[in-house]
Amino acid sequence: MDREAMESDARLERMDRVAVLYGEITAATREFLRAVAECDEHRDWAEAGFASCADWLAWRVGVSRMTASEKVRTARALEDLPLISQAMERGELSFSKVRALTRVATTESEAELLDFA
Repeated sequence: MDREAMESDARLERMDRVAVLYGEITAATREFLRAVAECDEHRDWAEAGFASCADWLAWRVGVSRMTASEKVRTARALEDLPLISQAMERGELSFSKVRALTRVATTESEAELLDFA
């Protein structure tokens, strides 16, 4: 194999690695959101002295209150949107897309919206 072909292969491998890692991050983000929804459902934050799950999450992971609020909102919404949730689990949808979809999706519309995403 000549040098140019080897460099091209290395370039493609690096690019594939980026895509694979992003998919893994997205899948892990779905697991994170599932854990957030569970903490919220059980009101774990209340026993810790916080007024809301978003207040607790902002404190616990060091994000702004607004960011935490969006994480909690998205986490709750995903619990009722199995198709979008599964697509995120597979690493097919970024958090940004999921966050946007969960603002408008219903169980009746999620399949169609998922096709657009």
